[in-house]
Amino acid sequence: MLANHGRWPVGEEWIYQSWAASYIPLAAALRRLADEGRSHLLTLGITPVLAAQLDDPHCLAGMHHWLGNWQIRAHEAAGMPDAAHRELGAREHRASAAALEDFETHWQHGASPVFRDLIDREAFELLGGPLAHPFQPLLDPRLRAFSLREGLADAHARWNHTPTGIWGPECGYTPGMERGYAEAGVTHFMVDGPALRGDTSLGRPVRESDVVAFGRDLQVSYRVWSPKSGYPGHAAYRDFHTYDHETGLKPSRVTGRTVDSADKLPYDPELAAAAVDKHVADFVETVRARLRSESTRIGRDASWSQHSTPNCSGTGGTKARSGSKNSCVRSPKPEFASAPSPTPRNRDTSANPFNSRIRPGDRARTGACGPAIRCPTSCN
Repeated sequence: MLANHGRWPVGEEWIYQSWAASYIPLAAALRRLADEGRSHLLTLGITPVLAAQLDDPHCLAGMHHWLGNWQIRAHEAAGMPDAAHRELGAREHRASAAALEDFETHWQHGASPVFRDLIDREAFELLGGPLAHPFQPLLDPRLRAFSLREGLADAHARWNHTPTGIWGPECGYTPGMERGYAEAGVTHFMVDGPALRGDTSLGRPVRESDVVAFGRDLQVSYRVWSPKSGYPGHAAYRDFHTYDHETGLKPSRVTGRTVDSADKLPYDPELAAAAVDKHVADFVETVRARLRSESTRIGRDASWSQHSTPNCSGTGGTKARSGSKNSCVRSPKPEFASAPSPTPRNRDTSANPFNSRIRPGDRARTGACGPAIRCPTSCN
């Protein structure tokens, strides 16, 4: 999405929908939990591109207009003669009014004040990224270094905080990037599960560096990511792609993957709430079972009882409370590998960047679909 490059159906409308349905509720939940004194709740990646959009005066004015238009459309639906439209209008009015009030209260000066307050209160760990979104392994190293340096500087300018962890575009990696990360002050980054052969129980130090690679755990993440095998495709959830053309609102639930839009059933918040409760319980139990099985497999605890420390020179560890200050308790490098690392002089890292988890002969570049796999549009 680019500002001033169209709105409907795939222009600015996308960011306004995401803002209303994701960013505003997420920030509100984090703010509420931070007000309760909770901290280190999650890791949140905000790319420089998104941060710029959420601070841009044009986008701020456009979002305010979009929220007002959402409320007008709800009023139109509420005034229609049939009960289905009246119920839809009443529900959408409540949702749009709440979003509009939150936006006018907290977001009028952009997203930076919203997230800086939460970062200052340590509500979440911020993951940054390069200035733009090209697949980094294909860039000239000088351009890659410039993009990363400016992306981290952009984060500091907005939030007075420089991320030490990143989620790179498409989780891309090629040998040598770890040196650039270390020079930029990045201590940990994400790769996709297949890049670690699916063994995502622990982070791995990359080659001779202290930079740690963490793998996205597919068994867990696909539950919240995949519309085919995960929660998003559940029949009770709202269908994002089906519109009521009289009002521009979304009145339907998924109903079924093969059900035509005209035949989808009306969205029912109570059914969706019941599905959420079921999926939350399933997700929590899945994570617990995953940690138990991984702990058994590797012979030690695969979970972290305290929040991970991104500023321990990439060697891992935890933060332990010591009076009113935090101190870094370092863990030795083998703690991040399922087997002891060979000594540097015997270690062949030419095609083996993640401590022998990628076998010799594999292609060096890894991305969202892992090594030696050519990515389609979606990896799901």
